[in-house]
Amino acid sequence: MTISDDIRGEFKSLDKPKQTTVYIVTIDKILNEFLEDDFNFEICLRYLSLDEQLKVRSKKYDSKKELINRLFTRLVLNLQVDNSDSFQPFNALKFQYNEYGKPSLLRAIDDGKNFQFNASTSNDILSMVIQSGIESSVGIDLSHSRQKIDPDSCIEDFRQIFDDSEYQHLSQIENKNDQYNTFNQYWTLKEAFTKLLGCGLNIDLASFWFDLKSTAQSLVHCKPNNVSKVENFKYFYKHDVDWTTNINIRGKAVQDIEKCYCVSGIISPIIISVISQLPLERNLQVIGVDMYQLLLDYTK
Repeated sequence: MTISDDIRGEFKSLDKPKQTTVYIVTIDKILNEFLEDDFNFEICLRYLSLDEQLKVRSKKYDSKKELINRLFTRLVLNLQVDNSDSFQPFNALKFQYNEYGKPSLLRAIDDGKNFQFNASTSNDILSMVIQSGIESSVGIDLSHSRQKIDPDSCIEDFRQIFDDSEYQHLSQIENKNDQYNTFNQYWTLKEAFTKLLGCGLNIDLASFWFDLKSTAQSLVHCKPNNVSKVENFKYFYKHDVDWTTNINIRGKAVQDIEKCYCVSGIISPIIISVISQLPLERNLQVIGVDMYQLLLDYTK
C-alpha cells in the first residue's frame, strides 16, 4: 500500500456524513525544524509549479508558511475531487477568482463534486472549511491570541467596525481578558461573513452586526477543546470543540440572504468562527492534519 492509499483510506474512514468539515494545520516546532533543512524544503517545494515556487521564495520571512499553505490547500481539495486509484495529495489544481479575489475551484461542470470552500490563517495556524451539498458560500476566520492589537485599546481603535449594540456590549465587559476574547469573536464573525458574501473587507463592517450578548453560552467560558489521535489514523486527528451557537446576525447586508448560521469556538490558541447557510451545530467536524508526518513520509 502506498502513502497515497493511506491518506485516501484515512479520509474515507473519517466520520460521515458530515456536511461541514474544518481542516487545520499548525506549523509547530517540529514541522518548522523539518523545513529549516534546505533539502527537505526543496523536496517539498518541487510539488508546486515553477510559478508557485517563485511566489514561495519571494516570501522572505514567511516562505515556510507559504509553502505549507499551498500544499495544505492542494491536499484538502484533492481529497474532495480526486477519486482515482492513483490519488496524489499534491496534484495541481486550477482556480478562478471573483472581482474581489475570492478563489473557486475551476473544474468540469459535470464532475459531480458539489462543495464550497474557504480558508483562513492566523500566525502559525492554517485552516480550510469544506461544505458539501450546497451551492452557496461558506466563510471561516481565525484570530490568534497573540497578535499586534493592543487589548487595552482595541475597542476604541476599531470603533468604526462595530454597530452601536456591539460596541456597548464590549464596553460593558469589565474583565479585560474576556473583553479581548469577545472583541476577537466579533472580528472573526464579521470577517467570516464577508467571506461568505465573497467581498472580503470591501464592505462597511458596521453595516451588519451580531448578537452575542444574548447567546446562552459565552465563548469566553467555553472549555478548551479536546484533541484526540484516532487509532490507525496516521495523518488525521480530531478536535472536539465546544461551540458557541445561536448567534444572530442582522443588518442591511443580510437582507438578500435567506438564512445564516453562525458558530464560534476556541481551538487553542485561536478563536475560530464559521458562517454558512446550512445548519452547523450538529454537522460540523474539525480535523487536524499532521503535515509533518505526511511530508516526512513523502520525502523519504
